[in-house]
Amino acid sequence: MAVVGRNPGILDLALGLTGSGTDDLRARLEETGFHTAGVVVLTIPGPWAEIAYGAARMETYWSPHA
Repeated sequence: MAVVGRNPGILDLALGLTGSGTDDLRARLEETGFHTAGVVVLTIPGPWAEIAYGAARMETYWSPHA
């Protein structure tokens, strides 16, 4: 499933959902922000109905500005 949005909400959502993953990915996202055409891939355990803040794992982050 893909979620498409714009800032500031999509950055807040990505950071809020991320509870684990590579620390440097999260640091880059926090530092550079979520630019137009940016992509964050999160793995969410279980069904969407059970999603919670801090439950996702950040797998990758890409930005044309990072």
